[in-house]
Amino acid sequence: MVVEARLTRDTEWFSKMDPYATLLTEKQMFKTRTMNGAGKTPRWNQEFDLDVNNLGDDICVRVFDENVVSSDLIGECTLKFSVLCDDNGIDKWFPITYNGDHSGTIHLKSTWTPSNMNFKS
Repeated sequence: MVVEARLTRDTEWFSKMDPYATLLTEKQMFKTRTMNGAGKTPRWNQEFDLDVNNLGDDICVRVFDENVVSSDLIGECTLKFSVLCDDNGIDKWFPITYNGDHSGTIHLKSTWTPSNMNFKS
């Protein structure tokens, strides 16, 4: 589950950001809904089912500010599935960065069923 974020980087000058998050693997891409006017504290509470083929594979988590024409990257992190696929599940905050600088944290929860090889984020 993509729960929420606490962002330190702001891409807007005069208004609040409209954040959304994406989860990108080698074969899948998921996007949360856009939280209009949420600014630096978006709360998505959105679940996704991801297929896990190899615990050593990467998952890239990115947070964007949606704009009319394009979206601005706020920050990102890359994790190994093994970090998320704990038998007891996880409930953790992960740092995100933009151009090497800290830009906030993102809160992820997961449950993992080894027999199904699925990750609920």
